[in-house]
Amino acid sequence: MTSRLGSRVVGAVLGVLVLALGLSACSSSPSVVMTVAGEELTAKEYQAKLDEAFADPIVGDLVKEQGEPYKISYLNQLMQYEVINQIAKQEGITYTDADIDEYADQAFNGNSFEQIQQQSAAQGQYYTKEHLRMLLTQQYVQSKLGEKTSGQTLEETTAQAKTQIEQQVATTPGLLDSWDLLFVAVNDPAQGQAWADAINSGARTIEDIGAEAGPGPDGTPQPATTSVTGQDAQGGGFLEQIGPLQTGQAGMLSLPDQSTGTTFYVLIYVVERTPGDVDAEAAKQADSTFAQAGSSAVADASKDIKIDVNPRYGKLERPEQGLPSIGDSQPDTFTTPAPESGAGGVPGMPPGSVPGQ
Repeated sequence: MTSRLGSRVVGAVLGVLVLALGLSACSSSPSVVMTVAGEELTAKEYQAKLDEAFADPIVGDLVKEQGEPYKISYLNQLMQYEVINQIAKQEGITYTDADIDEYADQAFNGNSFEQIQQQSAAQGQYYTKEHLRMLLTQQYVQSKLGEKTSGQTLEETTAQAKTQIEQQVATTPGLLDSWDLLFVAVNDPAQGQAWADAINSGARTIEDIGAEAGPGPDGTPQPATTSVTGQDAQGGGFLEQIGPLQTGQAGMLSLPDQSTGTTFYVLIYVVERTPGDVDAEAAKQADSTFAQAGSSAVADASKDIKIDVNPRYGKLERPEQGLPSIGDSQPDTFTTPAPESGAGGVPGMPPGSVPGQ
């Protein structure tokens, strides 16, 4: 019953962005890591960006432990981010930090950057806050370019999505809702139903029933807590069982395990049920539609952007589809960076943005 919100949110926003790494020669100075459309990233600047990533309060230590693979992956993202900035300039697409913050709030269902970082880290996917901002910026530009090339306005696409969502919700009540739950694993479904009736009548509480039932199968105290969304709850009759329950109500769930044929019985209590927002979901779907349409346009536009990568840091590949990417470097990469003078930031970063914050 553990919510897969982090997986869904992050999958919807990042899945179309994190591209396969490839392997290019560079004619630039040894002190230059890469050049994108004439904008240079020096070894000193790149190391500063890595240091900021390693200082991220949530995943800094985790990404640092990954060593060379993470450094190449992060350089790849910096390169793609600058490519996106150049395409945005060419297409007349402008944005501010505030635009990306607003976009993040929609994409992350109101979750903060820190919450998404934590949810992703729990699944073994490590993103610094700045990395997430770069990925969001990429989708934002793709969405705007998709809108520009689709022949439809955002309002028209959103209205179409809303009609489809309303039909889905009418067919599957609770599809967009979410539940914060307390639950107790039970062995006897009849006893569990009696406990649910007692809670609903006000005679018992889920807390005292949890104490009576004792520790759960994993040895932890009961009741335990979890959150679930209607989209997560589809399948196995879960949504149909939880759908009728409102805030303050208890019920019994029968959860079949298809792999073993075993049925688990769980007493649940709804701490809070939050209704879904059809308009917000329609806006997200419209944006996703434009982002997918824009991804092809972005890939095509990237072919005309000149990119040089110092072979000591990686090798450039330009696939037929998707953005250019950077793959494995030559031996001794990163361990002996060439000395470099001067200072500056990663080319094309939005004004005022500070990586790692």
